[in-house]
Amino acid sequence: MVTYRALTPLDIEPVADFAMDGLPRSESLRASREKVLAVVAHFETGADFHLIALADGRVVGAIAAVVSEMLFFERCEAVVVMFQARGVPGVGRELLQRLRAWADADMRVRRVVLPEEMGARRGFERLLRGCGFEMTQRVSVYQKG
Repeated sequence: MVTYRALTPLDIEPVADFAMDGLPRSESLRASREKVLAVVAHFETGADFHLIALADGRVVGAIAAVVSEMLFFERCEAVVVMFQARGVPGVGRELLQRLRAWADADMRVRRVVLPEEMGARRGFERLLRGCGFEMTQRVSVYQKG
């Protein structure tokens, strides 16, 4: 059985470890555990959207979005900064549906942006489309070496 709930202080380290395990490996991008811990701890404050999924006491999914004002336009957008689900079928879909329900209920939020990681599996795109994320946009990235 999977339970979904907000972070508690005791969840910060296991969720950070879960996030670190799922980050893409790259020569040019380095992820530090300290940085991931700080980001996860931010979400424990409740200022932005976050949700974790637990099965048998272990983290099997997490989603978090930062809400910020849209430049030039009224209201805000939520940018998903963490979305991972592993080990239990259906957890990713449930996390996305709960994100959408939160966004639909929050008058501040005009749109939700979920950047797709480079090299993401095609099944990820199907999952997003199945959960109502209909628009796609190419993003060009300049990355210093």
